[in-house]
Order: sequence, then structure tokens, then C-alpha cells
Amino acid sequence: MFDVSDNVFSIIPPDLIVLAPNGGEVWTANTNATIVWQSNNVETLKIEYSIDGGTSWILEASGVDASGGSYQWLVPDTASTQALIKLTDESDESTTDQSDAVFTIDDPSSTGDEITGLPKEYKLSQNFPNPFNPTTIISYQLPQRSFVTLKVYDLLGKEVAVLVNEEKNPGYHKVNFNAGGLSSGIYFYRLETTEFRDGKKLILLK
Repeated sequence: MFDVSDNVFSIIPPDLIVLAPNGGEVWTANTNATIVWQSNNVETLKIEYSIDGGTSWILEASGVDASGGSYQWLVPDTASTQALIKLTDESDESTTDQSDAVFTIDDPSSTGDEITGLPKEYKLSQNFPNPFNPTTIISYQLPQRSFVTLKVYDLLGKEVAVLVNEEKNPGYHKVNFNAGGLSSGIYFYRLETTEFRDGKKLILLK
């Protein structure tokens, strides 16, 4: 006697993406900064950091609840221009991600004229997950206060959603896009400010 599922279903593999620090930030030693990530099907993770561009890694924490999406980090008292963060799924070490580029840990004796933890450049990240059904997260970063528009278009260039259309403070931002009312297919999202424009492709599979 056996039974099978009435409907086809998919198993989504675990995934992990570092959002911050992701390269170019200047964080001050002995201050609290926020490590930010996106995860999918990951329960607990290990956090490590490097001050030598990834040659060696120092364990910061283990058993961290991945669903929280962030971790308050006391930045170490070691100046470095080659710092990186690495996150690893504790149940599957092949699921790992690290900062896309190095960031700086500022010397405590410096003038401190940088705004701690803010991004140094504009960036639009790939949505996560992708493909998705029906919700996905779009992340972007702003080095200064900006009027932001974030819109979604179909393949014909028709606007199908306006996700952001307002002034935003500098920092790291996330937008949840629910495409429940749209058909399966390829779409594009575009971020625009007075200083920056970028767009990426997303795939809706129902």
C-alpha cells in the first residue's frame, strides 16, 4: 500500500547571501555594526571574519539563527583595509557566502570623519530567491539620502509594479515584491536616483 503526492512540488535548495558588509564600507573598531544577510532553507549559520583578504578566518559566532537576517557585531580592535565577512550554513558547509569585496576597519586613533557602517556606493542587488513564487526580496544600498524609484516591468517594457517612489535615507534597504497577480515569466526591475541607474532580470515561476 503506497500513496504519492497529487501535485508536483519542488524542493528549494538552501541559499545564503551576505548583504552587509559587502565591500567598500568603513566600520570603526570597537563599535557595534550590523551584519546583514538573506537566507533560504538555512536554520543556523556560522559567522567568520578575515582581516587579511580571506587568507585566514576568525570565528565570530556559531549557532546563529539564520531567520533573523542580521547580527550585531562588535567590530574588532584591529585596523584593516582587507576585511571580509563569511557566513556558512552549519548543516551544509557547501552553502556559504562572503563579502563581494573587502571593507575597512578604521583605526580607533583616526579622525573618525566617516559615517560608520554606511555604504560607499550605490548598488542594486539581484533579487532573492530567483526564480521565485510569488514573493521575492530586492535589496539596494544608498551612500546618501536620495529620491528613489524602484519599478518592475514586463518583457514589453510595460510597468507592472511601483515598489518605491520616495526619499530614502542612506543605508541598506530591502523591498518585498509580491507577484501574486502576475503571470509566470521574465520581468525586469529598475532602480533610479539622480546619481545612479541600474536594472536586473527576475523570473516568476508558478
